[in-house]
Amino acid sequence: MVCVGITDENRAACADSANNYSNVSAIGRWATVELAAALRSDTFFSLPNYRHSKLFNRRINPNFPFLEPPKRIVHAAYHKMGTVWITRVLESVGKRFDLLVQKSNLIDTVLNDDADVLICNHSQHATDSLGDVVGSHLIRDPRDAIVSGYFYHLWTDENWAREPQRRFAGLSYQQHLKTLDQNAGFGAEIERFAEYVRDYGLLNWDYHDPRMLELKYEDLIRNERVIFKKMFQHYGFTARAVRISIRLALQQSFRNVSQRPLGEQVARSHLRSGEPGEWKSVLSREHCRQIHDRLGELIERMGYESTL
Repeated sequence: MVCVGITDENRAACADSANNYSNVSAIGRWATVELAAALRSDTFFSLPNYRHSKLFNRRINPNFPFLEPPKRIVHAAYHKMGTVWITRVLESVGKRFDLLVQKSNLIDTVLNDDADVLICNHSQHATDSLGDVVGSHLIRDPRDAIVSGYFYHLWTDENWAREPQRRFAGLSYQQHLKTLDQNAGFGAEIERFAEYVRDYGLLNWDYHDPRMLELKYEDLIRNERVIFKKMFQHYGFTARAVRISIRLALQQSFRNVSQRPLGEQVARSHLRSGEPGEWKSVLSREHCRQIHDRLGELIERMGYESTL
């Protein structure tokens, strides 16, 4: 199916493989008319806020995954909170259904008007500025994100972690971490994460936005099939597209990608452990007090148990 639009009566339309299309009025009543008539009409155009013309130019698209004229999909993500995992899933789904996926790491990233799926790392793009969207927002227990971040930042080749900083006497953050024992290193990572929360406004996220499906890493990794089904249904996928997307998502599971069970650790791997609640076995009471003082409000807002 491919979505198109017509100007008269402000109606949206979807063409089917039988060369017909259905149009919907503001009150949601559908009627089937001949596609050829629409093609001859001078009033044919692309719907605002979505790139239907690209889909229409493919003529009839049997891969079209949406139940209704679609909205842009936005996934909001944060560092060390399952971002690489969901990116792989959405890129796989996008490839299967011929959807253009764009990744945005910076607030000044130029957004592609033709993008069907936008992955906002650090969740910097306010959803209100993106038009009529639907999406998902994935969070993780900040304490597990801190533990995961500490081990990852010891070896990552990300530029920011390797840039010299005056506050570390010319060392990079990574070099600074390597001068510390693990206990002090966790303390440094707690402070870095608190700065991340401040700089990227994690406390300002609207957890009650009906357009965004709120997801927790802990729920997703324990019950991928159920949570991914909810996510793709929220995006407005057809039942067939949901089934296909779940199958593609499961191919990107921790076990399938890492070739080891959840919780089995490999030090220099982006998928080091994946086990929820690891913080309870590695952080000291001093670390917990530090987290409570610096991140207690965030942990409460996210709906996680208190650190102390």
